[in-house]
Amino acid sequence: MDKIIYSLVYNRKKSLNKKGMALVQVEAYLNRKKKYFSTKVYLSPDQWDFKKRMVKNHPNADAINHMLYEFMAEIEKKELGLWQQGKQISLDSLKNSMENQDDSTSFIAFFRNEIAKSSLKESTKRNHLSTLELLRSYKKDVSFSELTFEFISSFDHYLQQKGYHTNTIAKHMKHLKRHINVAINKEYMEIQKYAFRKYKIKSVENNHTHLSPEELGKIESLELGGRFTKLEKTKDAFLFCCYAGLRYS
Repeated sequence: MDKIIYSLVYNRKKSLNKKGMALVQVEAYLNRKKKYFSTKVYLSPDQWDFKKRMVKNHPNADAINHMLYEFMAEIEKKELGLWQQGKQISLDSLKNSMENQDDSTSFIAFFRNEIAKSSLKESTKRNHLSTLELLRSYKKDVSFSELTFEFISSFDHYLQQKGYHTNTIAKHMKHLKRHINVAINKEYMEIQKYAFRKYKIKSVENNHTHLSPEELGKIESLELGGRFTKLEKTKDAFLFCCYAGLRYS
């Protein structure tokens, strides 16, 4: 069986829109034929590395690149699914399979696209992508109709079983809630079925431990020699944060 070859292509039609941007697509190649899948990501020419086929010079480059390769992997999983079902692999069957899982029914696809289009900081996008990855590890695809109180509660239990702290679970649930709210506002879901009306996000107060002046003095007088010499700057940075009242992480 021939394997479909996937790659990212930018501005295939050699034409920019009114904003001076063009679409990034996934190209699927098999037996001298090609099909294209929209990533719904638009970039200006200076934001695309044509040699490496990846995003550059963009404030959210890392997050967008992660999303693009995740989308390409999702298409490849569809190909594997067709093979496991004993179906003949073709570009048309792959295209049909993907079109049956679009934003109108797939919350996963909607979630991914909302992250890509948002104006969130790159670090925040990475946090939202980590929530998306956890959701996909729980269930590969989730339709809007599945987002019930029972589903959210079961996902919460799944995260507990994986050993996540209560506050970490709360963070992921807040991300999930945000995107469900957007889906409702865009009329992908009915507000009557809003799962977070019943499900309450739980968090616990952290007990922060403070160092005493004596303990800080011991750290300050500590001499780091030998193989620990490189930690001297780390010690100084930590002490500066302590005395300045800044958070160290």
